[in-house]
Amino acid sequence: MKRLLALVLALTGCIATWAQEQAIRPLDVPMSFSGTYGELRHDHFHSGVDWRVGGKAGDDIHAIKSGYVSRVSVSPWGYGNGLYITHPDGTTSVYGHMLRFFDALARRVEAEQYAQESFSVNLTFGPDEFPVRQGDVVGQVGNTGSSAGPHLHMEIRDTEKDLTLNYISRGVYKPLDRTAPQFHRVAFYALDTLPVAESWRIHNLTNPAAVRDTLPLPRRSYVAIDATDRQEGTGAKLAVEEYRVSLDDTLLFAFKVGDVAFDKGRYIKSLIEYRESRLGGRDLVKSRVDPNNLLADRIECHNGGLIILDDDAVHTLRLDAIDEHGNRASLRYKVRRADGFQAPAPDTTLHSTPWLWYMQNMVSDGAMTYYLPAGALADWLLSDASILC
Repeated sequence: MKRLLALVLALTGCIATWAQEQAIRPLDVPMSFSGTYGELRHDHFHSGVDWRVGGKAGDDIHAIKSGYVSRVSVSPWGYGNGLYITHPDGTTSVYGHMLRFFDALARRVEAEQYAQESFSVNLTFGPDEFPVRQGDVVGQVGNTGSSAGPHLHMEIRDTEKDLTLNYISRGVYKPLDRTAPQFHRVAFYALDTLPVAESWRIHNLTNPAAVRDTLPLPRRSYVAIDATDRQEGTGAKLAVEEYRVSLDDTLLFAFKVGDVAFDKGRYIKSLIEYRESRLGGRDLVKSRVDPNNLLADRIECHNGGLIILDDDAVHTLRLDAIDEHGNRASLRYKVRRADGFQAPAPDTTLHSTPWLWYMQNMVSDGAMTYYLPAGALADWLLSDASILC
């Protein structure tokens, strides 16, 4: 009985120690990133950090905390060789694009591939099968899956809530960062209200810091921002954590990435100016807030993020991009109302039907009926995003 009690106390002590472990670096190379948490990736937010390895594969990957291998995925795309370690503190660390797993695990994976007669496998394990201690080598850095070069993609997930955590903004990893974000492009869009809210680009500032003249704007408009962060020791374009737009002393729009749940990542399409992303490949965060934007829990806005000019005075529009360490880049523009902006002529070769976000949408071409329930859209969709009939 005494031996059993001693064993229980010892195990309890180990679990308590593991739960209090501070995460270590997964690699022995200097801390430098080619991608950071929250980057805008067209249809999702980047959910982890990409550790740079100098362009070569093969560096050892260490378990950042003690726990057990709970899952392995092998695929020709996505994370390629992906490893999941569940930790007693309620988190799971994920290591993607690996070259190989540690030997015992690699043998198990190979056996399962032969048994399933499939290269792609998705395996789960219990706590007793592949336990690991903090610092153990769990594999090597690779370039497998959807990867453009050798690197380690690493995520930290809240195991129960199914969301990813930003270990840089939380101060777990502290890269040298005294460099402010950089604005690459700023665009302005006029907004018409009839018959439904249509917008069109009126200014496209590709050298946004060089503008000195007062910008004419219609009574109702909004702005979209293309900005990235910078850090010492890397030329990579990284994630901006917070965007802010103010008119004079009034905050019109603020978005802060925060921790993103997997089921919310797709709502990025309502945050960005989607036409720019689809046609030009650049993701610009727009100040206009769509009425059914489901990222609203991390957005602060006034007047729906619109720039509304009800007089002929000159106003100051301020744009801010802020990184995880509080480094801030700012732009200030003088703006004044100017009437007479004309919407581009509609394309009469298209016969399209607007789909409204707040109501059930249905259209039929005679052979097939298309249906979307109310609330499935963020905003109305027209022309290239609608069903043509």
